[in-house]
Amino acid sequence: MKKLFLEIYPILIAVIIAFFLNIVKHHNLLMAVSNSLILYLSWIIFKVNPVQRNNLSKNKILSGLALGSLGFIPLLTFIPGDYLGTIILILSLILFIFYKKLLYIKWLVLLLILTLLIVGNLISANVVKVGTKPPYYAFDKERTVIFLNKEIPPAVDSLKVESRLRYKIATIVYNNFTVFPYYLSARLSQFFSLRNFYDVLLLANLYPICAGMYFYFKNFKEQNKFLLVWLTTSLLIVSINKSQDASSSLYMSLPVLLIFILLGLNKINLRAYFALLAFSLFVLVTPQ
Repeated sequence: MKKLFLEIYPILIAVIIAFFLNIVKHHNLLMAVSNSLILYLSWIIFKVNPVQRNNLSKNKILSGLALGSLGFIPLLTFIPGDYLGTIILILSLILFIFYKKLLYIKWLVLLLILTLLIVGNLISANVVKVGTKPPYYAFDKERTVIFLNKEIPPAVDSLKVESRLRYKIATIVYNNFTVFPYYLSARLSQFFSLRNFYDVLLLANLYPICAGMYFYFKNFKEQNKFLLVWLTTSLLIVSINKSQDASSSLYMSLPVLLIFILLGLNKINLRAYFALLAFSLFVLVTPQ
């Protein structure tokens, strides 16, 4: 019983902190419960990871405090524009926890989760607006995906004409198949600035998330590959979305980011992490 308590109490502290901050910030009990539940379900997925069992920190006290500090992550207090995005995220997490037990249909369940993630990302990023009356959905013109952007084809044609390359070569170099990948990579590079990372996860968590990603790919054969699919799906929506809002764009990828942080917490210098965390929280509460 004591061992079980020592294992669970840190995540309970994180859940309580996340719940309290949601109540203070938004006075919304439903979102406070939902975001706290997302944190707890993400921790469950981390605990069933086969590699993390041999990845435990020797300092139980510092490790527990570090785990409890996850409740301060700003993205855990985010409220998406449509609550449907939160419902889809929670449903995806529950399906992901139990899909391995569904032996004969687990691939169908994974396909369902992937579909839910794509829809959830579009909704939470406000790319798609969902309504109760026909039409039941519509693309937001200000946040529309780049494939629906009518300004790109004329811009590509202009590049062909203005280029110093011969027209036939310019036609090959400047076309939708080459411009769109460039646009996607440029969007991602602009999106992942330190400012966006700080607003979403706190600067201190850049340390464990990098360590966690390194550990994940180092032991990739033993890791759950679908976590990478989950993150890649979210990043794809980020790259095709014109919105600059980091919270709404990364909300659906929150569980994977939390798992990477959890993987990294046991691989870093926790004293250095707490120093960074104290600095991050000081900056967070300091008036801009």
